Amino acid sequence: MAAATALQLATAGSLAECTPPGPSPLTVPEFMSLLSDADEGNTLPAVQRIGEVFSNADALNDSFMATMRAGQPNCLSEQESCVNIEIMSMLYTKLQDTRAKAPSVAVSFDTAVSTLSSTLLVRAKTITHPRDLRLFYMLLENPLFLDPSFHPALLSLMKAIVRLPSSAHDILSNWYTKHTKAKFQQLVGVIQQFITIQLYSTRLIDDLAAATRTLNILYQANEKARFIPFTEFYNDAVNSEINLKDDYKRWKIMPVLDRTSFAFCLYPWILDPASKAKVLQIDSIVQMRNEFQEAIVRNLFMMGSASASPYLILKVRRDNLIQDTLTQLVGRGAELKKPLKVHFIGEEGVDEGGVQKEFFQLLLKQLFDPAYAMFIADEENRTFWFNVNSFETNLQFELIGLILGLAIYNGVILDVHFPMVVYKKLMDIPPTLQDIKDMNPALGRGLQQLLDFEGDVENTFLRTFQVSYEAFGEVKYADLKENGQNIPVTNENKQEYVDLYVKWFLTDSVESQFRAFYRGFHNVCGGDALKLFRHEELELLICGSPELDFVALEKHTLYDDGYTAESTVIKNFWSVVHEMTQEQKKRLLFFATGSDRAPIKGLASLGLVISRGGPDSDRLPSAHTCFNHMLLPEYSSREKLKERLLTAIENAEGFGLM
Repeated sequence: MAAATALQLATAGSLAECTPPGPSPLTVPEFMSLLSDADEGNTLPAVQRIGEVFSNADALNDSFMATMRAGQPNCLSEQESCVNIEIMSMLYTKLQDTRAKAPSVAVSFDTAVSTLSSTLLVRAKTITHPRDLRLFYMLLENPLFLDPSFHPALLSLMKAIVRLPSSAHDILSNWYTKHTKAKFQQLVGVIQQFITIQLYSTRLIDDLAAATRTLNILYQANEKARFIPFTEFYNDAVNSEINLKDDYKRWKIMPVLDRTSFAFCLYPWILDPASKAKVLQIDSIVQMRNEFQEAIVRNLFMMGSASASPYLILKVRRDNLIQDTLTQLVGRGAELKKPLKVHFIGEEGVDEGGVQKEFFQLLLKQLFDPAYAMFIADEENRTFWFNVNSFETNLQFELIGLILGLAIYNGVILDVHFPMVVYKKLMDIPPTLQDIKDMNPALGRGLQQLLDFEGDVENTFLRTFQVSYEAFGEVKYADLKENGQNIPVTNENKQEYVDLYVKWFLTDSVESQFRAFYRGFHNVCGGDALKLFRHEELELLICGSPELDFVALEKHTLYDDGYTAESTVIKNFWSVVHEMTQEQKKRLLFFATGSDRAPIKGLASLGLVISRGGPDSDRLPSAHTCFNHMLLPEYSSREKLKERLLTAIENAEGFGLM
């Protein structure tokens, strides 16, 4: 296809072969002249010509050839649309301006596009050539589609687009990677607005499906071009209005339905992390219910009674926490998806969530203790990475993976600090040089300098395909490829060297440890629901969100032991909090909850409780972090409250890097 000439692309197997002669194409000067005349009151020629051209596929495809990029008459291909977006924007801006003076012209355009889209809908499955796709590309650019009165035409166009073969979708996606950022963002906004309005009005599933599938073409383009943050593909109306349980059911039975069936879960980029977390929770409930029912059946046949528990119950000793947990978790299979209940042996109390949270905090504090040497702390980036030289067994690393999975299923935010590459690897995404730059900037800069160096690499850097690292005071060596110590790094092979170094550093050197960690995590969380998440969202799910809305926290905080939202000390408390720096707010959150991050649904869902911690005194505020419960003495003045509170939060400690 890339070698085909423009003439071949324009005629071979295209719409022109099966369409009778139609109106002549429009040129840019003619279009502009027609609209200028319409502005002066002579609307009939514009209405007629726009109506006949925009309703005829071949006439439209051959129109505006001046929009083909100057000096590139044969550039049309699967990679290039050859449409000059700036000129198209100028034409559409003129049409938009004319609409105010001559609305009949815009109506003519609207009617023509609907007519053309109905025709294309019938032929869409056979359209594969770039020439025939240009009109989809050009039509979708029209800013008039921001006006809901033009949504019927937009819908007709999107229904035709989604019926195109997947190869045609790939071509359109390739073209959109060459877009301008501003126009790309505008186009995403047009379709997002359509979805939002549909959800608040008709809610017709076919219309939502057409828009979402069209938006998916843009999402795939954005994954390559990175025009806008992936978060701009979240749709607030989708995340607030759809019934996720119903959508989950449609999604899970999709394999037995025809390909026209639709569920938003098929396009997870439109769901925000909170919605995905809810789907994951629904999925875990379904799996736990199935496991519970199977356990009852097994017990009935094997023991004669139904004694299966709906919970995963751990009975542990504080002084033997890691071993007790390992013994009871490894090999539990689907039981790991049951709700967790923890009992500390020799202690009274029912686990209503607080004991469970304390269990996670204590266990992680021990597992990340430098004495265990399972991880190496990077003080600069405040992250932990797997220790290449760890003496701990793989079961210990598997346990950490299990703990992360259990925390997800039980809605517990963990104070863990991994570099983002850990979450990428958990999602089976190969690491890159950028991951080294993020977790070890100095090393990343060195490798990039090697790649960028244009001089004599071999005699300047004096490197071979062998790396060295320290282990317990000794220097050890690892070949990046066979006989690596005897292969110099040169200008010709420096890219291979960097690629192999990245692979060794982030994968091969910690293969045993990470494989166990991965196995433990996926024993709990493996499944289709986890695949809904991006790796960035997986970190949010485990560690919480760094976005801290303390206004929402104040609004949803509960009070006890005589305090109310109107109590003087409470008003003073929030007055002080809202004046804090961002770092102080993070410390306050850590002091009260054991984590400086918000739950994935925000601080409004935290469930903070503030109780009266006695009368006025010099005592510092205290907190039961396991219950998100803060004890605040009834200080006599705002100044005293501020001094005591800041002292308390500045001296709060945790096992993580602060």
